[in-house]
Amino acid sequence: MQQRTAHAKKHVINLSKRRLSNQEYILLAKGLKFIPTPSSKNAKMSILKDYNEFARKLRCRYMFSQEKTDLHPFRSNTGYKPASTCHTLENYIDLTKLELSFLPIERNVKNNLTKGERIALRNLKNDETIVIKKADKNSNCVILDRLDYITEVTRQLNTQHYCQLDSFNMAELKIQVIEYIKSLYDQGIIDKISFKFLTNGQKLRDARLGRIYILPKIHRLETETFKQIQHDGLNELNIIPPGRPIISQCGSVTELIGHYVDYFLIPIVQNQSTYIKDTTSFINIIEKLKPMANSLLVSYDITQMFTNLPQEALLSAVERAYDSFDKSNFKVNAPPVNVLIHLLRIILENNVFEFDGKIYKQIIGTAIGAVPSPEICDILMFEIMNQIISAFQYKDKIFYHGRYRDDGFIIYDGTSDEIIDFFRLANDYNPLLKFTYEIKNDKMSFLDVDVIKGQRFTTYGILDLEIHFKETNSYLFLHRNSCHSQHVFRGFIKGEAIRQIRNTSDHNKLINNLTNFKVKLLDRGYDNAEIDDSITDALSIDRTDLLQQNKSKEKQSIPLVLITKYNPYIRKIKKRIMKHWHLLQFDEDCVQIFNTAPIVAYSKHKSIGDMLSRSKLKTLT
Repeated sequence: MQQRTAHAKKHVINLSKRRLSNQEYILLAKGLKFIPTPSSKNAKMSILKDYNEFARKLRCRYMFSQEKTDLHPFRSNTGYKPASTCHTLENYIDLTKLELSFLPIERNVKNNLTKGERIALRNLKNDETIVIKKADKNSNCVILDRLDYITEVTRQLNTQHYCQLDSFNMAELKIQVIEYIKSLYDQGIIDKISFKFLTNGQKLRDARLGRIYILPKIHRLETETFKQIQHDGLNELNIIPPGRPIISQCGSVTELIGHYVDYFLIPIVQNQSTYIKDTTSFINIIEKLKPMANSLLVSYDITQMFTNLPQEALLSAVERAYDSFDKSNFKVNAPPVNVLIHLLRIILENNVFEFDGKIYKQIIGTAIGAVPSPEICDILMFEIMNQIISAFQYKDKIFYHGRYRDDGFIIYDGTSDEIIDFFRLANDYNPLLKFTYEIKNDKMSFLDVDVIKGQRFTTYGILDLEIHFKETNSYLFLHRNSCHSQHVFRGFIKGEAIRQIRNTSDHNKLINNLTNFKVKLLDRGYDNAEIDDSITDALSIDRTDLLQQNKSKEKQSIPLVLITKYNPYIRKIKKRIMKHWHLLQFDEDCVQIFNTAPIVAYSKHKSIGDMLSRSKLKTLT
């Protein structure tokens, strides 16, 4: 037990004054994504309920099979239920429902938490004196005293970026939004489907205030301090790390408007010359470049970019970019620039949220948790960076410049002093915007890769690449005993192996990294055979194929999916779904409509994180 507890402390950072029991440490070290075994009660009722929705989809597919229109970007589930279809399909639906009703309840299912761990979970859930969060930039679990958590959030809220409100009339905002959207529909600016999406009755009726939470930046702690806290299991130093603020707008009045606006802004960002979509696109760019031997590798970070960009500047930048952008390729009519800016203004000026019983409003910047925030900020930062580069005396020496959100990468054909001048210029641009940067000759980390002047660079002039592991990485992979279907674990291993293959250009380094990956997986309860099989599958794919960008494919029909929660007490669902599928192949209409087998997809039950870590601060009872 003591050995397991000591191992668990590597993943559980107790910054509270509460002394955790051994069982609590062991429980939390399973990870906040760990799903305890659910109850068998109502398991069959749940699958039958989900099957009724699947049957509705089958009937709708049959009823509307002749409609060959493109999918509308703002389509929503109407819940339409056709009365009946053809005899063959109805026969399949009834027979399959009967099959599912006879599914046996497995009896030999072992709970993946011990009695002591279940007690620990209950005790942590009922303890109102602590707050449990995932650490920023790694998966470690952090426990804070409730008062310390409130102190840190309040410290951030007592800045010029936020103001406290005495009250907020959300009902009035709902009415304003609905009336404005209706006026757009009446004028023919938006179509009927978009109108229904933006005025979704249930979502607006259930709309709530946003909420703020923070992710503790434990990587900011001094190494010795961090080790002492891990060893002692108690924060006797009374240290409160800073937190990364996240304002969740999920379920708010402006959420649907955010999705609508974002649809028209994404292509603008993708069209920027410095745009980096993801690691794959960055690798494809880097491997086509041949910089000089003495080129400098530079990375930079824009500190708290989302929080520090002025709202009026954001609106003006979006207006300029949208007004000049070619809008002919959108699947729906693009709104006039004044309409899009008005919708965006509603979002920015109503970023209202609650914390600890108080209501706040963000007045500078945009919320990290709002849907269009990344695109809004990208558009303004593209303008700002172009202005800074234009004013830079040695701009012609910038061999390459790319940016992913608030992180940038530069290859510079000049001196360190010159690039330092560039960032001095950048930091003088706006008092709220601050750039931190690194300058290196041979190796630079960016996103999840290391860019290196290695053997390939020496021989062919092409920069080498290797997967990057942050110092804060705790390797808290999904625990093998978590209640997920088997394909989830195999898919995770293969997916991570593929990421390492894609990100590493040197085969010897790749094999070394995959060996280390296997060791970490064994530590999380995975089996040798499943690890080896999944990694072998990944290695069978050529790296060149993994670096291919997703190209537009020919139109494919939407797969028919039965979505249900995974429960180990119910098995062989796919077998029951397929038992009578052949009946559809003997009907001349059905064989054309249902020419692809359905898929069974599993949603998840509540994880430890869902039970212990909420975005909204729990109210004291």
